[in-house]
Amino acid sequence: MSTEQEDEKILCAQCMSIFTGQQQLKDPSISSDRGPVHHFSAASFEAAANSGCIICTRARAALRRDELDCLSMQVGHEPFSYCLLSKNSEELYTLEIIIYYAVERLLEGEDGRKRFVWETHLRSTEKAREYGCPSGNDMACYTYTPHTGSEGSFNQARKWYSDCREKHARCNVSRRSLSYSPTRLLDLNYHGSDLRLIMTAEETIKEDYATLSHCWGGQSIIKLTTDTLAQFQNKIGTTSLPQTFRDAILVARRLGIRYLWIDSLCIIQDSLEDWQKEAALMGEVYSNSTLNVMATACRNSHQSLFRSRDQGELLHYTVRTEWDGIKPETCYILSRWFWDNHTLFAPLNRRGWVLQERILPPRALHFTYNQLVWECREQESCEMYPDGLPRFLKSMNYSFVKHLDIDASQAWLTHLQESSLSQRDCYEKWLRVIRMYWYTRTTKDTDKLVAISGLAKRMGGALKDRYLAGLWEGNLPSNLLWYVHIVDGKCCRPENYRAPSWSWASIEANEGVNLWHTPLRERVLVEIEEASVTPLSNIDVTGEVIDGHLRLRGSVLQAELIIHDPSAREESGRLQIRVQGEKVDGKFFPDENITATSTSVYCLPVWVATKPLDNKEGAVALILKPVDGKPRGWYSRLGLLNNSPYDKDLSSGGWKKMLECLDDPGSGDHSVYLEADPGTIMFV
Repeated sequence: MSTEQEDEKILCAQCMSIFTGQQQLKDPSISSDRGPVHHFSAASFEAAANSGCIICTRARAALRRDELDCLSMQVGHEPFSYCLLSKNSEELYTLEIIIYYAVERLLEGEDGRKRFVWETHLRSTEKAREYGCPSGNDMACYTYTPHTGSEGSFNQARKWYSDCREKHARCNVSRRSLSYSPTRLLDLNYHGSDLRLIMTAEETIKEDYATLSHCWGGQSIIKLTTDTLAQFQNKIGTTSLPQTFRDAILVARRLGIRYLWIDSLCIIQDSLEDWQKEAALMGEVYSNSTLNVMATACRNSHQSLFRSRDQGELLHYTVRTEWDGIKPETCYILSRWFWDNHTLFAPLNRRGWVLQERILPPRALHFTYNQLVWECREQESCEMYPDGLPRFLKSMNYSFVKHLDIDASQAWLTHLQESSLSQRDCYEKWLRVIRMYWYTRTTKDTDKLVAISGLAKRMGGALKDRYLAGLWEGNLPSNLLWYVHIVDGKCCRPENYRAPSWSWASIEANEGVNLWHTPLRERVLVEIEEASVTPLSNIDVTGEVIDGHLRLRGSVLQAELIIHDPSAREESGRLQIRVQGEKVDGKFFPDENITATSTSVYCLPVWVATKPLDNKEGAVALILKPVDGKPRGWYSRLGLLNNSPYDKDLSSGGWKKMLECLDDPGSGDHSVYLEADPGTIMFV
């Protein structure tokens, strides 16, 4: 099948009109997304997608299942979709298709429509190699089979795997030491198609092993238990395994890998003691794996890794621009969110445990809904781009995960030194990891820290820093300044204790947590005198915690939290902080939904930051509440108050009241501090 298609055959009339006649570019000074009408109705859009229009087809493919269900519920007589064209550079255009679809549950004051944006890039085919995209000649060599379990797909996987092992120095610098093996492994080199569970303490393992990442999916699957342990050591019949496991065994065998580790078959599922011990070793298990096989598109373990596919989805399409007065040009249609749609937003990568399973191994092979995807420390590839992802796609997604190379003494530190990354940069990388993690879910509330414990161990070894329930001691107080953006959502702390209130891990939020980037010019207003957390078990000191506190010195002022705009959808717009009757400018981001009309709270200014260009100042404070049943001076976190982006005056109002006492912490009301140490509080 040809891998490059002409535009006349693959665009509907509405999409063709975008590239002909008078060029209509988006005015960057206008924020409206009401550009030229694309399709007047959902029916017209659906018909175009069904007829094969590549733009409409790919825009529809990017919609979530619940959004697709709403396409037929168009409200009123407004157009269904609009298009906006922007010119970013001489050879780059961005095309946005803005779709408005109906929602079943209307919020007061809304018109019953929600907005979805699909973005694609148009890049000149003449300059393909300059931005890392294959040329037309390269693409002519690509062939796509109608199934991801075909010999062609396996050949590509074998090539990625063998090339990486033979040619990629950074992927092999931390190659598994033969002195380490997981407690248990599945030996695939058994009689016929069957396998058996082996205890590595009893058998010497001289070959590499692979791991599997999969979704349990809430359905019953075969598991290792105290009752089945002896049986599994004798034999496990392949026919007794769910489809995902069978397919993973096939992948390992076809890549020449004898041993495989699967959590449900290698951890005793009805033994809390074994689970805690093995959970603490998860980082080692995945770090020493030669390859992680990822059931990326599977929602449960009964689904197959392999999928039938529309080969047309993998083709590289071009469009001919023929705008009036502008030189005609042939451009590739390249999806901006291509990589994320195949990996980050896939069912498997919504599972919290999978983030470290994806990062720690040197290599990962994803089985997505329509192609195989490869990640290693030197390359990201897929069947559509088998020789490597184009540079412009890398810069717009989370494909950096493998480049973390988190190895305490080898690859990661080497990379840091080569890239001249400072410790500050390392902390920023951790924030990026946590941002990714916040869009995942764990089945058990108590797994929030356990599921990234392996990552924390590796990062701690590289940073030579102490880990504190998701934060790093060396990056305090900056790490304390996370916040939750609550919009029409629920935000709360779990019923059972999970982490100190000053840790992002203490919050359950639909919208995730925003983590603060440290300004380059800041004046820190607090001093951390003591930091401590108590792990549930010494087996896993970076896992579940039962207690934690910070003893810090700073200026605490009593304040009032009031609801000043009950109709606001965003909590940050609904609430206001006042100090001594004066409004404190900025946004207050509560950690939880607040219903009381007026509440007594306490403000702890944390820093003042200066904007480099004009020296304007902004400030950030934590909002605290006293801890019930504790002596005075003990506080937990209620939220964050932010005066960024430096557009409010700190020399008047509530900020002035707060900042006046900074030079002498403890000089004000002593009753807000620890009794024996004015100016100091205990933060739990």
